Amino acid sequence: MGELKYLHNKSICLFTPIKEGYGTRIKILEALAYNNRIISTIKGIEGIEFQSNKNIKIVKHKNEMINQIIEFSKVKKKKTFNKFMNNYSMRINSKKLFNSLSL
Repeated sequence: MGELKYLHNKSICLFTPIKEGYGTRIKILEALAYNNRIISTIKGIEGIEFQSNKNIKIVKHKNEMINQIIEFSKVKKKKTFNKFMNNYSMRINSKKLFNSLSL
């Protein structure tokens, strides 16, 4: 877990030029949990609410991909890991579910 957090903190972004596939991408969810920036195709981000997230950029062409990587590399990442991790934590969400079901 520590290595994954380190990679997301040190990387410019997660780049996922997916052309086909099915279901939500686990690596994209992990990147969101670690507050990493994401460059993806519309197929790669399928199933994830992304319109209001400025850390997610959807691209269609190679030039857009390259330009977006360059843009992300110019801006320093904000460290808000704990705030976002709570949204995706299985422990926290399982506890909320258990508490809501308890009588």
